[in-house]
Amino acid sequence: MTSSNVSEKFVWGSELEGRGVMTTFDTMVGVSIWALTISAVVIGILNLQPKDIPPTFGVTIFMIGYFFASESCIMHQFVSANRMLAVCAPLKYDSLFNRKVTRNCIIFAWSAVTVLMSLYIENRNIVKPFRLALILFNPEVRRLFRGKSKTVTNSVEPFADQTTVAPPPQEPQ
Repeated sequence: MTSSNVSEKFVWGSELEGRGVMTTFDTMVGVSIWALTISAVVIGILNLQPKDIPPTFGVTIFMIGYFFASESCIMHQFVSANRMLAVCAPLKYDSLFNRKVTRNCIIFAWSAVTVLMSLYIENRNIVKPFRLALILFNPEVRRLFRGKSKTVTNSVEPFADQTTVAPPPQEPQ
């Protein structure tokens, strides 16, 4: 088999052409996305948001979105590496990115995001010393409690522990 026979069978960019015909399913998906987008814009403009949503629900939705956004970023990095290898090393591409490597990349991405998100959610024991340092060494916090021994609570973090801050030494007058 000569190289001319191989190049005649494969046309570069043919995978980007698609089917060439729009199906009913394509139309339904397009109309659904369009309707969802228009409704989101109208709701945003008119500010038609429900008022009695508990904060836990909002945080839960945020965490789910953050999880999938993190997963998307990692998968885009793998796709970028895949495309870079396809361009820079086309002769080695089949040995570098095969089904096994792709499956392992997907497993790694989902596992890494799951582990990182679980650390993000359960970070109380990991971040506690740094949170204490941020409270103690923040000059504005120290200025507020100068000359007093108070209990400082970090109101930003819902899991913050209360920490007693000793008063700074008084300068002689």
